[in-house]
Amino acid sequence: MTNENNNERHDDEEFEFTIVAEFGDLVSVEGYPDQVFHVEGYRCETSHYPDIVMSDMVYELSDAINNDYLEADAIDITFITDAGQADEYLRTIDRKSYPKPGAHWIGMLGDWGLGANINDLKGANEMAKNGNGEARKLTPRELSAKEADERKKGAETEGGGYR
Repeated sequence: MTNENNNERHDDEEFEFTIVAEFGDLVSVEGYPDQVFHVEGYRCETSHYPDIVMSDMVYELSDAINNDYLEADAIDITFITDAGQADEYLRTIDRKSYPKPGAHWIGMLGDWGLGANINDLKGANEMAKNGNGEARKLTPRELSAKEADERKKGAETEGGGYR
């Protein structure tokens, strides 16, 4: 890679990293104290700026219980156990008190200044209900589709098939 401004070359730069965990190992991540993650992969990212070159080891992780995806810097990773002992370790986890899938995203949305509120996000579950908590009325299009579907099912169960 050539820097067009001063023609310095950067392709010969090498960085040494200590691999904290390998594929399938279990790790904990700073900021996620009650969760356990499988290592899916890792990569070295190098960023070039006018006065500095920085390299980081980034781990690609999946929550061992609910499969949430997370990326974390090596400095935030703590090794728990190797892949060979992972199943045995996971049997010791209390799944009833384990964080629900996506729990960390709720906090992050607020951190990112999106103004997300857990109640706003859960509101999507109530969209199919009217203000009284009852099922909303179907639109004419939905009603027509429902009736056509019922007629189709009725014809199939009577053995008449389609005409």
